[in-house]
Amino acid sequence: MAIRRHPHQIKTMLRKILLSLLGIVLGTVVLFGAALALAQTRVAKDQISGLIESSLEGEQQTAEVEDLSGFLPFDIRIGRFSLADDEGRWLEVDNARVKLAPTPLLRGEVVIEEAGAARVAVQRAPNLPPPPEPPPAPETDEPFSLPAAP
Repeated sequence: MAIRRHPHQIKTMLRKILLSLLGIVLGTVVLFGAALALAQTRVAKDQISGLIESSLEGEQQTAEVEDLSGFLPFDIRIGRFSLADDEGRWLEVDNARVKLAPTPLLRGEVVIEEAGAARVAVQRAPNLPPPPEPPPAPETDEPFSLPAAP
């Protein structure tokens, strides 16, 4: 037995579905806008600077990011950036800027429109620990051969 709905009920149901979809879209836009606005605050930029520093630091390397500014994440400016090891600073960058194209970011792509710095100074090669020894190759009496194609 088929359920018959009155045309008024169908219109009401469609209206509820459309309003729900509109609410989801508007909610997403508002959340994205709020996140974008939050990223422009000094507190957020200081947090992001700290994240950059901690991701670049290691046992024998420290990083400094000073004066992160610009309209994040599309126009990133760093007043001063440096990397140092146990012998001191080996890289200094002043007034760096990276400008990203906004539309590709929404697709998960990074397109750099502009990049530059007022000064980049590489004082010396970094003092890095030696790379670990590669594992020894397995000894075999058989010559190398490619697997058979299916």
